[in-house]
This record gives sequence, C-alpha cells and structure tokens, in this order.
Amino acid sequence: MKFVVCNKCMDWVKLCRKERTCVCGKSGGKYLKDDLNAVIWGPSFAVGVDNHQFTRAAKSRMDVLRRFYLRGEWWIIQAGVLGSHVEHFKTRKAAMKRAEEKR
Repeated sequence: MKFVVCNKCMDWVKLCRKERTCVCGKSGGKYLKDDLNAVIWGPSFAVGVDNHQFTRAAKSRMDVLRRFYLRGEWWIIQAGVLGSHVEHFKTRKAAMKRAEEKR
C-alpha cells in the first residue's frame, strides 16, 4: 500500500487507480494500471506499508495500529530509485503524461 504525503498541508492520501490529491491540492498521485507502479507530483513524498500487516493491525484495534506505526513498519519510498515503483514529478501534468505513456 502506498500513500503520498504533502509537505505543504501534511495530508496523507492513500493511492489508488483514480487520481487523488491532498487537502491543499498541491500534491497527489495515482497507481498505474499494473497496481504496483505509481506516479506522484507536487511537494510530496511516498510512504509504503505492507498491505497484509496493515490490514491485520487495522482490523484489531486502534491501539494495535499505533504500536504498528511506532515499530517503524512504514517506510519512505525514494522516488526514482531502482525498484521503488514510484516516479515523482513536479507537476500533475507531467505525471499524467507519464501515466498515459505507461498504458
């Protein structure tokens, strides 16, 4: 699971196939058709979490989810690094152009 975190408003947005933006609208992103690779844009960074571990934690209780977060089972995805599955762009237009190229 991937989230984009806006450096301006500090909003966390869960990525999905549909384009999504933060509260202030300056950052956003979306998964590509393969549901693995993503494009993000704006003053932001991507955060990843293991899907199965997150779901298990969320289904139990919020205190378990807090401990999950504190144990450091989240990681920052460095966009553009080989194997990161995330490409970062300064503008939404550039990100959407790349998404179209990947079709």
